[in-house]
Amino acid sequence: MASYSLEPWSSYALNEQDPYWVLQELPRKEARKQFERTMAMKSERIAELHRLLEGFGITLDRSDRAIQSMNDWFVGVVNPLPDRNVPDGVSLSVCEDVALYLGEIMISRHSDLRWDFFTWGKSNGSYQCHVIMGFPFDNPVLHTNLDLAGIVHGYGVSVLRNRTGAPEALQLPAGHPLSGVQLDPVPLQARKFVDLLEKVDRRFVPDGSKSNQT
Repeated sequence: MASYSLEPWSSYALNEQDPYWVLQELPRKEARKQFERTMAMKSERIAELHRLLEGFGITLDRSDRAIQSMNDWFVGVVNPLPDRNVPDGVSLSVCEDVALYLGEIMISRHSDLRWDFFTWGKSNGSYQCHVIMGFPFDNPVLHTNLDLAGIVHGYGVSVLRNRTGAPEALQLPAGHPLSGVQLDPVPLQARKFVDLLEKVDRRFVPDGSKSNQT
């Protein structure tokens, strides 16, 4: 696990934007302001991520090789909260920055993609979050999107669960017949970030050939 008191962590300025589960509960006006702030600070946050990774000897050059190096690093540095096996504040900041970086790579590879403020349906997990949209052959009713902040955070949770190897109880309402059932952790996806990019590539290139093979 990472020791945040040491370099290069001690020079890392946290991304203090609210996480996706907070955005979903905010009044629309405040959530939109947060979206606008997030978009305004994308370059700053990505530069902060670059500086942090450089301190670990990783140069983010947008290649799949560099993205895989970031993935391997991420798996090693995610820290849990003291009382819960979920990413702590610094790890959450890293999740947010990685999500912005991956989104910008997707947009650089496919110019139809864009960041958008998702407002279609309060029950949608992406509600009021900054998501990637603009996919080809999209059903306008479905509003296809990638909530990268939520995806990367979920990956961080998977990393922590796999690290402990401890079964996790299903989070279900009391009285549900499966409430309290213990499940072993799902095997960790070692190429999660590259797989995300490849998934997007396949939406644009039907034969599955990749736009960036370095």
